Amino acid sequence: MIIILYLSTGNAPQIPSPPLIGIDKLGHAFFYGILTILIIIRLKEASIFKDHQLKIAFIGAVAYGFLMEWMQWAFFPHRYFEFSDIFANIVGGLVGIVIYYFTQDKLNVWVHSN
Repeated sequence: MIIILYLSTGNAPQIPSPPLIGIDKLGHAFFYGILTILIIIRLKEASIFKDHQLKIAFIGAVAYGFLMEWMQWAFFPHRYFEFSDIFANIVGGLVGIVIYYFTQDKLNVWVHSN
């Protein structure tokens, strides 16, 4: 979350890219996919929301992305709110859930061994 906050609020100018697929949108999808996976792992470690961990993680990651977009629009004159970024965040969250679903046994072993 800190990395996303830094990237969302830094002094770097807005990265121009095509509306759907560009380095900016791939970055959004990547970071929000990772964020979703990390939230799922944390929820499982804490043993909370047992029946809804994937949904809670997805909603939390997407809500954080929406907050970052709003914060860019509200507080940073060189940044702006983009619905295509929100869409990329949603796609990243969904991909994160799919990756977690198919690798959860390996991820859980890795997390608990470190």
